[in-house]
Amino acid sequence: MTEVETPTEDIHVLSAPSHLDITVKHRLNRKWTLWFDSQQKRATQSNWHDSLKNLITFETVEDFWGVYNNVIKASSLAAGSNFHLFQAGIQPMWEDPQNEKGGKWVAQVAKAKIPEMDDLWMNTMLCVIGESFDDAEEILGAVVSVRRHGNRLSLWTKSFNDGEKCVRIGTEWKKVLAYGEEDPIGFQAHSDAITHNTSFANKDRYTV
Repeated sequence: MTEVETPTEDIHVLSAPSHLDITVKHRLNRKWTLWFDSQQKRATQSNWHDSLKNLITFETVEDFWGVYNNVIKASSLAAGSNFHLFQAGIQPMWEDPQNEKGGKWVAQVAKAKIPEMDDLWMNTMLCVIGESFDDAEEILGAVVSVRRHGNRLSLWTKSFNDGEKCVRIGTEWKKVLAYGEEDPIGFQAHSDAITHNTSFANKDRYTV
């Protein structure tokens, strides 16, 4: 398990709507799809697939804000619900060919941070669609999960075997979240999730 120190430099995110010229469409480098699912009972592979809904695909900054301002905020989701933001054509599941060799950084949203959860999710999405990470080509998507025992954010990557690159991504994301040393985040490999058939109860490969 690798531990690194959080850097002090800032990371750039897209501007908020008030800073945009709404008469011009600002195209993103790629299309993104927002998905939703909600499980009110223990999920199986079958009923999880049935509950997964493709909400919309967008490809401009303005369309992102149109989507964001017209869907329920993450903090208002029912327990057992998830929003998934992924590159268009990639499904938010371990088994997708684009995901199976990757993993995810997981950030717990402590009770004290619940009032900030919508901003944490928004800033994560902005960094993802704006490709603000140094290793932006590695970022496939992000998820916000609301649970009775604790909410989580996760950032999905294409691969997990390059430890230096994974740690660099996690360190940058932790800076975006404004998490300190008291709020470690961990990286889990999808191959472990597939082996153990569980989303979050897997050993961290890296921590920052």
